[in-house]
Amino acid sequence: MHKKGLWLAALLAVIIVASGLRGVSADAADGQAAEVLTLEDALQEAVDSGSAAVQARLSLQEALLEAADWQHEHEMGPPRGHSITLPTGEEEPATTTITLGEPSRLQKAQVEKLLPLKAEVSREAARAAYMQQMAALRAEAAEAYYDAVSAQREVQLQEDSLEVFEAHRDRAEALFEEGEVAELDVLQAEAQLTEQKATLRSAQQRLKQAVLSLNQLTGAELDRRVILPETGYGELPVRADIEEDIQRALAADAEIAGIRAGLQVAQKELDLFVQHHGSFSARRSYQKRYRAVKEAENKLHQAHREVEVRIRQLHSQLDDAAARVEALDEQVKLLRRAEEAALLRYQEGLAPVTELLDASVGVQEARLARLQAELSYLTIDAGRQALLGTVPESVEDEFLQVKQEIEQLR
Repeated sequence: MHKKGLWLAALLAVIIVASGLRGVSADAADGQAAEVLTLEDALQEAVDSGSAAVQARLSLQEALLEAADWQHEHEMGPPRGHSITLPTGEEEPATTTITLGEPSRLQKAQVEKLLPLKAEVSREAARAAYMQQMAALRAEAAEAYYDAVSAQREVQLQEDSLEVFEAHRDRAEALFEEGEVAELDVLQAEAQLTEQKATLRSAQQRLKQAVLSLNQLTGAELDRRVILPETGYGELPVRADIEEDIQRALAADAEIAGIRAGLQVAQKELDLFVQHHGSFSARRSYQKRYRAVKEAENKLHQAHREVEVRIRQLHSQLDDAAARVEALDEQVKLLRRAEEAALLRYQEGLAPVTELLDASVGVQEARLARLQAELSYLTIDAGRQALLGTVPESVEDEFLQVKQEIEQLR
């Protein structure tokens, strides 16, 4: 009896200490109205106003200016030689004229044919790099949005659990008043309810932190309050065929675009050298250009394989995440049935209240695990979208606008 009294006292102490958490709201204080923010709205804000988007545009301008320099050199034409007159030291002729700096046929060909190619491929590489930067930014914003939606759904889940444990406490109190159960049942139910209030508050704080991170990424006011629509969540999005994803990723990869541009330039340099210098004269210069072509071809091949590996890995991770979501869906169903059975046993006096409380905690934990598994799937899928270079038309329009502004500077 003495040990039992100490145990009851400990339970009461937990209840008294934690009861200060009552009444704490996730939306405390400032009364600022919340606005509805959809996923597409958040992604558009990120590419319009996010600090990373500003940096991407600056990098794009720098790359397009470099391409414009190549084009300008081409339009200026090959350098012209200049003539000077020198005395011969003889009476007839007393002077002679020589030309210095006259470009070779190869130099002329490089200015006429290589420079415009450099300008063209530089613009294409700049476009690919910009598109991939913006796709990566959208993916980062999508991950932040999914995290915020998940936190919002977790708050709802914990509020649902709070109602469940309040009902358990009320039921235990009613049975205690009827003399059906001991006071210990009431104390245990009240302790679980108090713990749940603390868990709910933690979830509310996580939601605030998730929204703060989202606001930072999208360039919004940091204290903006939002309501995130949950329509469509709970079901996993349908994925495209893996081979289709590989082809899209190869077309969008900025590294591949840069290597391909380098390969085109190297091949053109080799062709011009052979055409205007002969492939068997100046062997060292020829070998240098030939090696540059082969190295670029090898880098391009390796880059293709790396992109394909990343896509296949992501699809494998998505398969694993989807399987876990499916398994947890089934687990939640089974645990709900166990909770219903525990409730009946408790009401009939066949089981202690701890059996009912444990069953409800099991349902709560399985629902939370399922929520986290879905978040994991969506996060992985956002990374896949980044590799595919998924961007809206507005990003392409932005590129064309910056390109036009650079051309007008010439």
